[in-house]
Amino acid sequence: MIVLFISVGSLVPAQPVEREGVHNGTFELGLSRDRSRPEHWYVGFPGDDPAPPGTWSLVVTGDQPGHDLELRSSHADGFFVSQIVDLPARTMAGATVSVTASVRESTSEGWAVVQLVALNPEAPADPETGIHEVGYLVLGSQQQNWTQLSGSVTLSDVAELLVVILVASGEGAVARFDDVSVTGFLEEPGNGPDPADLSLPTAGASRLPIGVTNESTRNPSDAGLRDLPLEAARVADLVNLFVHVRWNALAGKPPLDGHATVLEQGASLVRLGMQRMITFDFTHDSLEGLGDLNPMPDGTPVGRLDEVEVREAFLTELLALVEAVRPSIVSVGIETDFFWQRHPDQWPAFKEIAWRAP
Repeated sequence: MIVLFISVGSLVPAQPVEREGVHNGTFELGLSRDRSRPEHWYVGFPGDDPAPPGTWSLVVTGDQPGHDLELRSSHADGFFVSQIVDLPARTMAGATVSVTASVRESTSEGWAVVQLVALNPEAPADPETGIHEVGYLVLGSQQQNWTQLSGSVTLSDVAELLVVILVASGEGAVARFDDVSVTGFLEEPGNGPDPADLSLPTAGASRLPIGVTNESTRNPSDAGLRDLPLEAARVADLVNLFVHVRWNALAGKPPLDGHATVLEQGASLVRLGMQRMITFDFTHDSLEGLGDLNPMPDGTPVGRLDEVEVREAFLTELLALVEAVRPSIVSVGIETDFFWQRHPDQWPAFKEIAWRAP
C-alpha cells in the first residue's frame, strides 16, 4: 500500500495575536491519566529517567484560592517540574515572550524560581551553561508570603522549543507555585491544508491515502501532542505513531512504561475511527549515533541486538505496544540500512525480530 505522508501545519499566517502557552498553570486540572505528574507538567524534563531528587504535591491552603503546586527539594541543585510551552515556535524570531507566576518559599533557606528557556540547536552555545538558547529568563523569590513574579524576554532568533521550569532551588527548599502564565504576541495558526489539495490524483487514478506522523502538530508540547489525533482526522486517513524503544525489560520496568503519550494518542485515534501505524525505532536516538542501538532513557548503553536479553526486550516492548494500539501497519525500525552498514554482523538478529514481529 502506498501512503502519502504530510505534516499538519499552518499554511497562511494571520495577524499576530496574544496567546497563552501554559496549560494548567493554576494546577486545578489535577493529575495526568497515569497519576505520575500534574496534568500537562513533567517531573524534571520530559523523558527524564530517573527524575531529579525531591517530591511534589498539589495542596490546598487558605492563603491562595484552589490548588497550589508544592515542590520539596532534597538536593543542593534543587527539584523542578517543566512544561514545553504551547506556542508556535516557528514564528517566534524577534518575538517578546512574557512570564508571570505567583510563588512563595516556605523555609527562607531556598528559592522559588521560574525559568523560561528558548532553545535552538543551531544557535551558539552559551559559554557558561552550554545551552543552545535564543532567549533566557530567570525570576526568583525567597519571600514566605505569596509574591507575584513577572518578566519578559525578546528572542534573538527562531526558537525551536520554549520550556518553562518551576524550581525549588537549594537543599531543603519548599516552594509553592500558582497562576503560571507564558504569553506572546505571535502569529495565529491557519486552518491547515485541504485534503483535496494533497491527494494529488492523476486523471482517472484513485485518491492516495494520506498519512501524518505523531511527532508534533504545532509544537512538541503535551497539549499539542494530545490534540494531534483530532487535527489529523481533518486531513488524513492514517497516523504513524513513531516510537523510540526504551528497553524497559532491561531496566526491570513494565513493557509500556514511558509510552503514555503514544497510548493516549492511540486510544484517541481508535475513538475517531482513524487507521494507525507504529514505527518502532531502535537506531535514531541522535544524528551522531544514527545506525547504532539507542541507549536507555538514562543514557546507559545497550549491548548487541544479537544478545538474547536485548532482542527479547525489543520484542516484548513492541508486542505490548501493538496489543495496546492495534495498528494496521507495523514498521520494525526506520532507515535500517544505516544499522546494516554499521553493524552487518547483527543484521541476522534484526531479521529474526522482523520475522517474529506482527
